[in-house]
Amino acid sequence: MLPTARATPLAPFADVTARGYWVYPVSSLTVLDSAPGTRDPDLPSSQLNLGAAGFDCLINGGFTFDTPGHYHAHPAGAVMRRGVLDHAGVDRAASRGGVAVLMDGTIVVGRAQGQTARAIQDRFGQPGNPVRDFMGGGALLIEDGTAVSSDDLAQRQRFLQGGRGLAASQMHRTEHAVVGIRDGQAFVLIARNKAGRTIQSELLAAGFTTVVKFDGGSGAFFRSAHEPRRRLNGHNSLGFGICLRS
Repeated sequence: MLPTARATPLAPFADVTARGYWVYPVSSLTVLDSAPGTRDPDLPSSQLNLGAAGFDCLINGGFTFDTPGHYHAHPAGAVMRRGVLDHAGVDRAASRGGVAVLMDGTIVVGRAQGQTARAIQDRFGQPGNPVRDFMGGGALLIEDGTAVSSDDLAQRQRFLQGGRGLAASQMHRTEHAVVGIRDGQAFVLIARNKAGRTIQSELLAAGFTTVVKFDGGSGAFFRSAHEPRRRLNGHNSLGFGICLRS
């Protein structure tokens, strides 16, 4: 069974913030998609009014690729909103990590097994509780409480740009957006000036059982209604709108 976030008292996370992460316990997630060709696209995260949208903060989402005239525009992984597939992504992302939000708001995090609407529903949905939103294409760093190998990241997840697996350019030391499960609670984290290998080892030591790393570098984005001084201004057509657990 894939890890599911439940409504439980918050696990202490001072140990994680002490390592240089911005850490936010999630109450609800909404997938945002402003990519070219998207039906009824959302506004780009940089233009979204947090108060009007009803979110506490925004972070960037899945890895993207460029085409002429469109920077960080096209999703590598599958994207679903309101139960309908926006983008099927590219073949190389079919076994990467993803985050699903079910109709009742349950958050499910794990490895995708295909990028069609049916494959997403079969993998992440529950009886009578289908997937509402989904963001795929992330780097699955921790699975079932175990560090995912660099070979897996290279061969199954196809992170091969500029290197293989944990040495790929997507894992280089920079800012990264992360979604993880610890003690049944979903968290979003911003890893500041860290490499993928470091994120993996530190969050595994901190007790996270599932971790998916999304875009970073020039794609890293973060904006909070409560912490205006903490801000990253990346370029990514994909994102998550987040309501925090108080």
